[in-house]
Amino acid sequence: MLINIIDPALADRFGHHFDWTLKIIKRLNILGYKVTIFGNKNISANVKAELELYGKVISLFSDNPYSRPNKENPLCSDIQFYFERSLSLASELKQINQNCIWIWPTLFDFQLNALALAKISCHITAIIHTAPGYRYPAAPAMWRNAAVQARKENIDIRLGATFKELVPLFFPLVEQALFVIPILVDANPPLAPKSTMKRVGFFGHQSIRKGSKLISDLAQYLLKAGLEVVVQNSTGKVNEKQSQQLSILGYIEDFSEEISKCDLVILPYDSDVYKNMASGVAWEAIARAVPVIAPANTVPGDFVTSENAGITFKEFSAHSIIDAVTQASSEFKSIADGAFRASKNWSTNNGTDKFVEAILSSRN
Repeated sequence: MLINIIDPALADRFGHHFDWTLKIIKRLNILGYKVTIFGNKNISANVKAELELYGKVISLFSDNPYSRPNKENPLCSDIQFYFERSLSLASELKQINQNCIWIWPTLFDFQLNALALAKISCHITAIIHTAPGYRYPAAPAMWRNAAVQARKENIDIRLGATFKELVPLFFPLVEQALFVIPILVDANPPLAPKSTMKRVGFFGHQSIRKGSKLISDLAQYLLKAGLEVVVQNSTGKVNEKQSQQLSILGYIEDFSEEISKCDLVILPYDSDVYKNMASGVAWEAIARAVPVIAPANTVPGDFVTSENAGITFKEFSAHSIIDAVTQASSEFKSIADGAFRASKNWSTNNGTDKFVEAILSSRN
């Protein structure tokens, strides 16, 4: 059977788009499926070459889903942008074979509308990662419009969510209960829990919302405390210089392995942003039995707390995070044991195999 992976944002190695696609197509290959990947026109040669080991790659989409409209006309720019890119994407979608299953790993509002405009007839399973209004205030209305249009055109689409908190947020808009997918992270638990807190890591695609401006102060505090620190700086937004105790990393081929070398991972994230947003770094850490510090009352914070696998901080500040580090040091055995238990149980409900199985069995 043929499966199409549809990801207009797939262009480089940053973020989750490349990692997700690679994991999915590797698993589909094992299961005997023939896969075609449709990515952005600007897909890099390296990314294309690696993916082509497992399937055909077609550079098709002209739009970057993360781009924002200019604000020359703030009253209607978001709405105008939504409809313009829906039409543009629809014309591109019509070029894709519909005699197969489509998997859309990261769906945005205008993309659902484009499926309706293109009158796509095959079954689609699509995954939603963020709250309806995450990108701009008018987005919930866009989601509602897209869902209404999709229903009018009888688009056969099943919507999944990367975490349970999204389900009640989307149901009033799409009138479909999103299924919560297994986490696309594979466990590799160590033989024993972490025993001492010596090496602390900051990982991921650094940005202001992820606390990039706090990392310098936090790193200096940790270094003065005699700890080793590793900072992934794939975007060039961290100004620290490499030293004997401080390691600066760029793109990491084996993300999970680097995390497993740490005894603690810090997510210095803005709680307002991550209240309804997940963290792949948190998932990777817990799956490898590494305790996590995360903002309280957020998806990653609640996840860590539920597993007793870390400490949460209350304020988006270096001072509050340092307090959490101090607490983590004093309670390290407890949170390390919690992370270890979670990693041992991880594959019961999560992993690439279970993710792909859920995607393939989601057909209405």
